[in-house]
Amino acid sequence: MRQVIEAQEILLCIDTRERHASAERYKQIIAELRTLYQREPSKIADIDATASFGGDSFLDKLIEICVSHNEPAGALVQRDRMDAERSRFPHDYPIGPVTADLHFVAAALRIADILDFE
Repeated sequence: MRQVIEAQEILLCIDTRERHASAERYKQIIAELRTLYQREPSKIADIDATASFGGDSFLDKLIEICVSHNEPAGALVQRDRMDAERSRFPHDYPIGPVTADLHFVAAALRIADILDFE
């Protein structure tokens, strides 16, 4: 019986590891959070309000950072697809009246994932 449980856990880890860092998966999770918020706004935060500051949403960049942690390390130094003059994860990404160091955030997520031993 123990071997069956261990096999199930291994298969679940493999499935989760393969699917968890895709833009589609994160968008699906965000859609589910929006649905839950619409159903019971007193029990769950509004994902769109939570992932914005000063009127600027950072949800798309957050998804991109989350996806990047499962890509090769070179993803941290890639150029932005929309503006080749800018880094994919700049040190000075404007969000409302402030800037965020997306390079630091992306690197920290990568390190946290590496330290996540099964």
